[in-house]
Amino acid sequence: MSRNIALPSGFPDPAGLSGSYIAGKWQVAADPQIIEVHNPADAAERVGRVAFADVRLAEAAVEAARAAWPQWRAVPLQDRKHRLAALLRRIEAEKESFARLITLENGKTLREAAAEVDASLAEARFQMDFVAEHLVKKQGGYETRHEPLGVVLLITPWNFPLATVLRKMIPALAAGNTVVLKPSELTPLTAVALFHLMDASGLPPGVANLVLGEGPVVGKALVQHLDVRAISFTGSTVTGLQLARLLDARGVRFQAEMGGANTLVVLADADLEATADAAVSAGFACCGQWCTGTGRVIVEQEKYAEFLPKLLTRLKKMVIGDGRDARVNMGPLISAQQRNKIEQAVQRALAEGARLLCGGRRPADPALQKGYFYEPTLLADVTAEMEAAQEEIFGPVLVAMPARDPDEALALANGTRYGLAFSVYTRDAEKAGKFLREVEAGLCHVNLPTGFRDPALPLLGWKDSGRGWPEAGKYGLEFFTRTKAVYGEPATCSKPERSQ
Repeated sequence: MSRNIALPSGFPDPAGLSGSYIAGKWQVAADPQIIEVHNPADAAERVGRVAFADVRLAEAAVEAARAAWPQWRAVPLQDRKHRLAALLRRIEAEKESFARLITLENGKTLREAAAEVDASLAEARFQMDFVAEHLVKKQGGYETRHEPLGVVLLITPWNFPLATVLRKMIPALAAGNTVVLKPSELTPLTAVALFHLMDASGLPPGVANLVLGEGPVVGKALVQHLDVRAISFTGSTVTGLQLARLLDARGVRFQAEMGGANTLVVLADADLEATADAAVSAGFACCGQWCTGTGRVIVEQEKYAEFLPKLLTRLKKMVIGDGRDARVNMGPLISAQQRNKIEQAVQRALAEGARLLCGGRRPADPALQKGYFYEPTLLADVTAEMEAAQEEIFGPVLVAMPARDPDEALALANGTRYGLAFSVYTRDAEKAGKFLREVEAGLCHVNLPTGFRDPALPLLGWKDSGRGWPEAGKYGLEFFTRTKAVYGEPATCSKPERSQ
């Protein structure tokens, strides 16, 4: 039996029913599927109720965005920027409420949720300013113009329910596109709260639309709609690759940031204390449910035995529990299904010969039995052929692998189908340079955690960690626009001074 839980003031009433936001109105399907959203730290706590859209509402969202596009693209750039800046100020004024809501429906700690809100706003402001500065660039007497595509579809995951939305939506809207957002069905309430603020901000109807529901139903209808000009996806590799195959023949612009068995390499000359801190912070933040978090630690053999106890000491000090508790530094997994997947992955690793140093089970504390908790887990002596070395576990599990020398460490790092985030810890600039040149990953770090990012740089995965265009950085503008070269003013076009 669920019980309601009080949300911050100004946010949707959890006792009410949240629907989709289409053409400037909150709408519910004629025969809606009603879903309750529960706190992953205590499944008896109901955070809210949502009505999933149907195919008709999904199509209506695209049609509303298409109808609104001519008006929105004609709004002067500075006016669009002014309206979006006002929205970001509203989010900032409610950042504590957003952090609390993210914790309630996602499970991450309040500290992590607050960091997500702050990072979301910082990146959104960077993207807004970058688009405003580069939408039209004068070069001598000529111009390079970036013009909007039309209706863009944004598909976002549950692990960063605000950050991924703003990263995509702000540059898309600033450039003059209209948007349809399909957030994860596991964390819809953060998007609902965001659209309540957007509604109060007075954006023209249809400029931004929210469709709640599951991928096989509304997601499929949105992806297949012929008026969608671009799709930005963040989520699992399985779904991303399916979308890539589906869209390949249609000419729809596509970007996908997907999974990654991200690697941190520890060379013999590394600062082992700093490296252990980085491995644990990136490996267990958000309960390990972090696309750029550390999944594998490859340690040069001569330091392997010395390094493992440093990891173990840190893991044994971790406090797991409800993310609202300030003492807690790791919350629950998102769902029972996700926990089952982690349990099965760990059992397969042990069956293949991995050595369990800690964790590997649900906590025994009676106070944690109502949530989807799993102990911080360290698997040692994992070899390249094991599934744990090849696949993304996406949970609070760190895989440790020994390597004879830097060359073998590089080969192990490159020996998976993924290529998202990578880090090497070493004091040797020459060795670090070799890794940066030869590693097959889109985000590369030296003496920094694998999750470190700057909004000015692109976010991209190589191999099966990404498809299509990169995301963020300058691609926040380039992905959502078409480029046009303009030579001369209209009155002078008949008198060209140069020819090719």
